[in-house]
Amino acid sequence: MRIKTIENSKMDLMETKTIKNPQNRELYDFIDESLRKKAFLTLIAKCKIKYTGKTMNLRDILIMIKPDGSFIIHHEYDFKPVASLPSHSKFQTKIMDNKIVISTIKSNESLELEIIRAYLVSSY
Repeated sequence: MRIKTIENSKMDLMETKTIKNPQNRELYDFIDESLRKKAFLTLIAKCKIKYTGKTMNLRDILIMIKPDGSFIIHHEYDFKPVASLPSHSKFQTKIMDNKIVISTIKSNESLELEIIRAYLVSSY
């Protein structure tokens, strides 16, 4: 199912895009376009996470990539993020073994997400 809404405000025109249960190619294109446009991207997905040398088991997580390049990952429990990177991070998105992989390196921190299944992706 595809949802596309456009909201008007006095200050600007903001376009919001959301896709439920996207297939890999559709998800790859959506993430790539959102990162190029420096959009606020949210993704709920089952992922394997590698963060600065640690590998976390498959989990359902919420990923936020903000327009300033900061990257935040939350799972279904706890208040603090599982992983985060500060602003001005640079991202690479690729398809490997029929899975979407988002990776970034910032100073001495590295993060790699292997997306097994995406449930919902949005950008604005």
